[in-house]
Amino acid sequence: MGPQRLNVTKDNLPDPPILARFLKATCPDETTNSVKRAISEGKIWVDGQVVTKPTKGLKVGQSVEVRPTAPRKDKKRPDVTHIYYHDVHLVVAEKPPGILTLAYKDDREALDERVRRTLSRLEDHKGALPPLKGVHRLDKLASGVVVIARTVNAQRKLKNQFAAHTAQRTYLARVMGHVRFDTLTHTTHLGPDRGDGFKGSVAPETEGAKEATTHFKVVARDERTTLIRCQLETGRTHQIRIHISELGYPICGDPVYVRNFRGTLIPSNRMLLHAVELGFEHPSSGDNLAFESKPPPGILNESAIVEPRPTRRSKRRGNTQVKRTIKKETKTDRGKKRRR
Repeated sequence: MGPQRLNVTKDNLPDPPILARFLKATCPDETTNSVKRAISEGKIWVDGQVVTKPTKGLKVGQSVEVRPTAPRKDKKRPDVTHIYYHDVHLVVAEKPPGILTLAYKDDREALDERVRRTLSRLEDHKGALPPLKGVHRLDKLASGVVVIARTVNAQRKLKNQFAAHTAQRTYLARVMGHVRFDTLTHTTHLGPDRGDGFKGSVAPETEGAKEATTHFKVVARDERTTLIRCQLETGRTHQIRIHISELGYPICGDPVYVRNFRGTLIPSNRMLLHAVELGFEHPSSGDNLAFESKPPPGILNESAIVEPRPTRRSKRRGNTQVKRTIKKETKTDRGKKRRR
C-alpha cells in the first residue's frame, strides 16, 4: 500500500465501521490479507496514532493514514535477523527454525525476505532492495548459518564451490539413542520416494537418485541421546536427517524420519539440527571466509531439551479417547455380568 491520507466520511464509512473494511473499500486494488497485514505491522495510523487491530472502530471525521515506511510493530513475526557479514556481493545470516531459507511465492517471513528488510535498515536504503539469490538451503525445521548471494555472478561462483565440495558445512545434531560408532562416512543414493512416499535411500539406478555422502563423528553420549557432528560432502534435501535415521538414530524433534525407530522417543519442541560452521572463498576477493553459529541449548545439553506443550486440541482428543475406552470397558463388563 502506498503512502496516503484518507478522511472518514458518511459516504465511505463501511458497515460495520471497522478499519479493515474501510481500507478495503477505499483501496479496492489491495487484497484483504494485504490490508490486515499492513494494519498488524503498524503501517496504519488513525488520528496520528498507530493502530494494529483490523477491527478498530471508526467514526466520521477521523483521518486514516497509510505509512509504508513506519517501524514494524508486529512482535509475533519479527523481520530482523542476525547478520554475520554483508557486502555488495553476499550476505551471511542466521536462520531460525521454522522458516524457509528462500521465499516461496509471497512468503514474507522466509529468511531471504527478512534479510532484505534488515539490510535496508543497515545500509539505509530508500527503496526496496532487489531480490537475493539463493546458494544453498537449510531445512525449514533446522537452524544455523547460511550464505545468500546478492549478485548473479556471486551466486554462480558460490554455487560452483558447493558443487565442487570445496565449501565447508558442518552441523551439530542431537539424536535419539546411544550411537554405536565413533566416526562413520555414510554414502547412499537418495531418491524422491523410497517406497512409502518419503525421500530416502534407493538403488543407484532408480530414476531421480543422486549420490549423497555425510561424515558423522560422535561428540558426546548422554543418558538417552547422542550429540554428533555432521559434515556434508554433498547437499541433498534432508540428507542428514535421512542418513542418520537410516542408521537407527533419528534426530530429536524430527517429525518425519522417525517412523521405524524402535527405541525411546525423545520429544522436543523443535528439531535439534543446527548448522554451526560455514566456510567458503569470497567470490570476488578470493579471501577464505569462515563463520560459526552458536547452537541452541537443547543441542549442546540433553537436559536442556524442551518438550512440546500439549495443545488444547490434543488435550480434548486425549480426554475423548479416555472416555471412549471407559465406555467400551463398561459395556464389556456388563456383558460379562449378564452371562454370569
